[in-house]
Amino acid sequence: MNNREDEFIREALKLDITVSDGLNSRILRAVDRKKRSSAFMRTAVTAAVCFLIFLGMGAIVKATSGVSITELMKEKIENWSYVYENGSDVKREIVREDGEVFEEITFVKEKVVVRHAISDEETNYWLYLKVTDAKGYNYFIELDAAVDKTAPLRDLYYTIRGGFRSLLEYHHGANEKRQILEGLREAAEHTQMTVVRNALLDLASDYENDRRIYYEYLPGKYWGVGGEVIYFEDLSDLPTGDSYIIIDPVNDKQLPFICSVHIEDGRQIVLFTTAEVYSEENLKEAEESGLPVYDLRRDK
Repeated sequence: MNNREDEFIREALKLDITVSDGLNSRILRAVDRKKRSSAFMRTAVTAAVCFLIFLGMGAIVKATSGVSITELMKEKIENWSYVYENGSDVKREIVREDGEVFEEITFVKEKVVVRHAISDEETNYWLYLKVTDAKGYNYFIELDAAVDKTAPLRDLYYTIRGGFRSLLEYHHGANEKRQILEGLREAAEHTQMTVVRNALLDLASDYENDRRIYYEYLPGKYWGVGGEVIYFEDLSDLPTGDSYIIIDPVNDKQLPFICSVHIEDGRQIVLFTTAEVYSEENLKEAEESGLPVYDLRRDK
């Protein structure tokens, strides 16, 4: 996403933020995965003060074609998605279009409509939070996690806890934070999926207590490893400033990383400046840099 596109989106959404390259990459991966970039842009331009949007717990279960939604799809939608309506009136519909099935959400009072694809190729969890800031502007925050259907549910846990935390980085006003925490905990109460419930509750705890989180979700193919490689570390106990960390993936991939990171006061998401597969040579270079090196591997 180039700078002109960043500026266009920020103007459309009335957000005074600078999106990090890491967050841009995650947004781009999500947009590509769902093939919904054009729908997102239409919504962004039409609804001037919305952020992002997704799914709720309404009662409409008829497709626009008139065919009833299957019980299996109903269960998937009800357990793997939620909307924190926060005083809005939400309508849900299943839409079939060009061979694909979508969940379409309408925030009736705000005249905001959004849809997302329902796919059997991935395991998804969708969460939408309607949040009103201190000036009375409404924001609709999309939190969307997806892993391959063959991946263990533990991967989804970290994708929710880490990926959602990244998207909440810019929502830290007291009024917004209160509503978001209420939405996360309300969503946790409305799923029967233990992995989703635990991820949402742990995310709420991270967010409420301003824990510093390092999270990356990377394609293993770049290192000859199948599936995705997920790194998640709580760095709250590390001092601010520049340092190196040595970390293991949380999903049993044998790919320890050594990363240079910059930890700032007031920032809860920690991004790497360099990251390489761990080796004794890389460790020596890190030690010779004069920066502190923290070995956070579980089996040192």
